[in-house]
Order: sequence, then structure tokens, then C-alpha cells
Amino acid sequence: MEFKDKFTKKAQREGYKSRAAYKLIQLNKKYRLIKRGDDVLDLGCAPGSWIQVCSKIVGLKGYILGIDISKMKEFKEKHIEFLRQDITKKDIVDIINSTIKGKVRNGKFDVVTSDMAPRTRGIIHLDQELSLELSARAFELAKLFLKKHGNFLCKTFQSKEYDSFKKDVEKHFDFVKTQKPVASKKRSKEVFLVCKDYKGMNH
Repeated sequence: MEFKDKFTKKAQREGYKSRAAYKLIQLNKKYRLIKRGDDVLDLGCAPGSWIQVCSKIVGLKGYILGIDISKMKEFKEKHIEFLRQDITKKDIVDIINSTIKGKVRNGKFDVVTSDMAPRTRGIIHLDQELSLELSARAFELAKLFLKKHGNFLCKTFQSKEYDSFKKDVEKHFDFVKTQKPVASKKRSKEVFLVCKDYKGMNH
């Protein structure tokens, strides 16, 4: 079995919407980012495999809000909500706040995850730039919506600007590490920024 098919077939067999589920499973197993009862904000959630993983971990006492610009088949579970929205728009903060009112304590999540990727154009430096822009936006939303000591997991692509972005993130978390899970394709430039113990907005 070729590597590129291994996790795709595993996902089909185990009922996950995409092979990306195993990236989160592997990272969470190693770093314990998400735990039972957590409230999770999942950015770039379509087709929903990360939501599936989060749901299994947080259980019915947790809450998951997924956001994506693309259509996605909604989940039947009451503790999962989906917003079809563009996270780069200015009003997204107000939209999130109105959605989570009365559902998320103090309007702050335990975990913010982002598996967002731009529509690639085949021009490497442009694709990397677009990816970093999405990562930076995810980081801005994480700073707004994470509770103190919360965790942030963000996909991005290796580039010249990555180190600068990582240094900025490191100012706001006690633990930051770059990881590439086994489930990522070897030829892929994607990496995941694992961030734990958010210092809070006033830091």
C-alpha cells in the first residue's frame, strides 16, 4: 500500500471524512491539546474530520464551533455548530460572539484549531504567502477567543517568513513547537504549530 493511500483508506474504513483526522489524532496524543469537556473553535473545518476527532474527545459536555468558507454537511449532534463564513472578514468576530453567547463560558474557548489552507496557485512563494496570511488570521482569532492557559494548533507552510511568524506566536504562549505528524504526506511543506498555555490578551 502506498503511503499516500494509507491514511485515506484508514479514514474510509474508520468513518472519518478525510485523512486529515489522523494528523489531529497524532498531535493530540503527543501533546494533549484537547481534553474531555473542552470548548473548541475549529477554523477551516470542512469537510469536518477534525470536528469528528474533537467530538470524540470532548464528548457531550464539550462544545465545538466549526467555521469554513466552503459548504459542509452539518452534524446532527447538538454540541456541534457550523458557520459558513469567511474568517478574513471584519464582522467575523461579532458573528462568532453572537453564536457562542450562552454556550461558551465567558466567550472564551479552551482550544482553537486551524487546518486552513489556501486554494493553491502552483506558484510556491505565492502559495506560501497566502498560507501564512491565513495562519496569521487564525492566530489573531485565537488571541481573541482563547481563554488564559488555552491551546492553539495551526497548520501553515514552511517559508522564509515562517520563523518570524513563530517568534510572534511564542510571545503569547509558554510552549510552542513545530511538528509534522506522520499522517502528513512526506512531500508536503505543511507543518503544524503546536501552542500550549496561552498567556492571555493582556500579556
